[in-house]
Amino acid sequence: MLAVGCTSCAGNAARSCQVLAGPGWDRTAAPADATALMALDGLQEDGKLIWLQKGEDQLMACRYGGPLVSPGCQTSHAYAFKRSNGAWHANGELLDTCGD
Repeated sequence: MLAVGCTSCAGNAARSCQVLAGPGWDRTAAPADATALMALDGLQEDGKLIWLQKGEDQLMACRYGGPLVSPGCQTSHAYAFKRSNGAWHANGELLDTCGD
């Protein structure tokens, strides 16, 4: 029963993050420099982020809040990064107040 619940949460998290990111974003493994990227936004990489990629120069780290954070509401908070001139830069945040 617990494994099914965790699988369901992971599915909801990935789906919520991909909807928040929008078209053209694909799920990817955490980059080797994930800790440095998150530090650009003053945050820590906790190993629970869902990473998405759009092309070679755009990454997004998404944290799924789910109903435990907001009862009855599936939420996601994402941090976008863009590479220009060979360096990564923070490129804004996205917040889904209540997904489907």
